Amino acid sequence: MKLDGTATLSAPPAEVWAAITDPAVLARTIPGCQGLERTGEDEYAMTVSVGVGAIRGVYAGEVKLTDKQEPTRYVMHASGSGGPGSVRATVPITLEAVDGGTKLTYDADAVTADLGPLVELAQLQLSHLDRAAQPGLHQSPLGVGHP
Repeated sequence: MKLDGTATLSAPPAEVWAAITDPAVLARTIPGCQGLERTGEDEYAMTVSVGVGAIRGVYAGEVKLTDKQEPTRYVMHASGSGGPGSVRATVPITLEAVDGGTKLTYDADAVTADLGPLVELAQLQLSHLDRAAQPGLHQSPLGVGHP
């Protein structure tokens, strides 16, 4: 499943960088994240609950931040497994200074395994919801300015 988008935040890139690399803020940016605990430099153990409708799962996994080029980009790698199967995502995140703040761009590529055809349908629904939500992005989970 591919999800991408942008948000313009009313804070300079250095401030946005500090927010998106802070574990407490990072946890708020991961949908369904129930817990994120540092296990090493730029590595975290996480618990995530995800699903659509009756199709739900709790995953234990890890998050790693790689390819860091402060304050302009990094790649977040997340993987987890649980009762319903496994999920793996790679999310390049870029920051660009713009008038009045920072443009944050993400391009997530998520792969699921052993989840069956119902989850494939749920993924399709999620991609439609994501596209529908893009023009109305009103709230920032980063805790930094958002016009």
